[in-house]
Parts: sequence; C-alpha cells; structure tokens
Amino acid sequence: MKTLVLVVCILVSIPASVFADTFSDYLSTAERRGKGLVTTYFGAGSYVKSFKQVPGGAFKLDAVSKEGESLSLFMLGDFETLIYGQMITPHIADKAQAGGLPVLEQIAERNKKRISLRKKTTEFVAKYSAGTAAALLNDDNFEKDTTEPPAAHLATPQSQSEEESDNVILDKVRGLQHVQLGEGNRELFLFMDLNCPACQQELPHLIEMSESRSVSIKVIPVAFVKPQDSTDKAIHLLSETNSKARIDRLKLLAQRKSFSQLVSDNKSVVNIKAAQSLQQNNKVFNSLPNIATPYFVANTSYGLITRALVSEAKVEQLIDAITPIAAQTMQSDGPAVSTNADDI
Repeated sequence: MKTLVLVVCILVSIPASVFADTFSDYLSTAERRGKGLVTTYFGAGSYVKSFKQVPGGAFKLDAVSKEGESLSLFMLGDFETLIYGQMITPHIADKAQAGGLPVLEQIAERNKKRISLRKKTTEFVAKYSAGTAAALLNDDNFEKDTTEPPAAHLATPQSQSEEESDNVILDKVRGLQHVQLGEGNRELFLFMDLNCPACQQELPHLIEMSESRSVSIKVIPVAFVKPQDSTDKAIHLLSETNSKARIDRLKLLAQRKSFSQLVSDNKSVVNIKAAQSLQQNNKVFNSLPNIATPYFVANTSYGLITRALVSEAKVEQLIDAITPIAAQTMQSDGPAVSTNADDI
C-alpha cells in the first residue's frame, strides 16, 4: 500500500509543474486576444487598463474607449466573444473584420473553416434524413446560409446616405413573423435571440409592460448569438401558429438551456415555412445599423429609433416616446434617428 501511495504522488507532482507553465501561457494568450477584441470593436486608441480571470472561465476587462469612456467588459473562454453590458458581439469569420490584427485574423480564418465544415456536414445530413433547422437553411431555395454569423457592426455604423427611409424600414419590420405581447396602440418591435442573456433578462419586464401599458410589443426571433441552437429555437417558436401558444413557447425557449434540453419532440425544426420566416427575419435584422441583441425598432416623436437597449429605464423612455399607430400616417419621412433622441 505504501508503494502505491508513493507512485500516485509522483504522477500528480509531474503534471502540476507542467500545468503551471501551460496555464501561464493560456492567460497571456487570453489577455492578448482580449486587447485585440477591444481594439476591433471600440477602435484604435482604445486600451485595456486591467485584465483578470473570473469564475466560469471568463475574463474581466476594464478598458477605456478612444473617446475616453470607461468600459466594463467580459470575454468568454472562446477568446472570441466580448460582452459589453449584456450585449454579445458576433463571431468574426472574415479577415476584413479583424482590423489588421494577426490574432483576430487567425480567429477569423479558423471560424471560416468551421463554417465551411458545418455547411458540408449539414448538406450531407440533409441528403439522408429530414435534417435539422440548420440543414433546412442551407437549402438551395434560400438566398443565404444564415448559420454563418452576421458581420460585426459595433465599430462600423452605416453612413446616412446608406440608410433607408423610415417608412421603408418600418414596412420591412412589420412584415416579419413575430410573437405579439399586448394589444396597445403603441407599436414596439424587438429583435431577440432566444439565447441572448440580455434578451432573456429583459423578457419578463417587457411582458409586464405589455400588460400594464398601452403598447403592443412584437418580438421577432433571429439567430445571432448561437446560430445553430438559436435557429432551432426560433423555428420551433415560429412553427406554432396559435398566438397564445406562441407566447408560451417564447417563455419556454428564452432560457439559458439548449434547444435539446427544452424540447424533446424536435419535429418542428423541419418546418419549411417557419424556416423561411426566420430566413427573412435574419435578412432584415442584418440590414439594420449597429446590430446587437436585444434590438428595438420604434416610430417615435423623434423619428425612427433603431438601437440595442439593455436598460429597463431606457426601454420605458422609448415606449413613452412612441407615436400611436393612428398618428403615424400623418408623419412624413425624416432622419433615421433624431439628435433629440440621444437620451434614450
């Protein structure tokens, strides 16, 4: 027995020394990539003041933007996902989005290979089975493979000349499949990824406001944060045609659990009509400026407001500013966002 104990001690002591060096390299790599993400999303001149690991395998970054704004950020253990407040940046799969940073270029190249491999896999599965939602969205009948993450917009807003008129944007958004909360005469649209932590946190508050205030909140599901799982969740939601049942599904799916953990019967994810609706939701969402979730669209007294909001107080201010539907027909096109709306 004594010999056995001695052998065990030797086996444990050797990897411990190796692990120390490996873990040190791991932290150095994480810090370099964290600094690269800050530069990419907040521009050259932004910098990181402090960097540390936090429970759960994530990293806390205290940074300063090029405009001098203090930023409290988190980077997930994939070294690619940056959380600002509770908004999540999309993964990059194009070197053009890497800002010339070698580390991010390597990440983009790796993601590009992953997307290509995933596409080939889903095409293979589609030939021999009913397939999954992701396989449906790779079908040749669709214009675009939405399993590929959308381009990062945080640091590259559209110019005024590229923006569409308020009415054109509203018409596009109003035509999308959604879940309606409330029957009020103020219309608020919310693009929501069912895997977005901020969206999940905001949903109970939105449901409460739809019941207590004169507002109709139209929740438009998109696949943005976790493209494949978010796709399965969104198609399962949109495959339900009954309004009340859709609300129940929305509450069920907006949790920090995977689709397979929440739904045992996955037949709905091969619903072609629902997949087409999600395809259109994603297309319109990706065409909007500065996308992140939760993303709100509303016609207000300041003009059309299109932006991500994570503050309950800001959302309430936005609702207060919404022009009632009956009065909107009297308005003419104006700038996409009035400068008087900056407080929202």
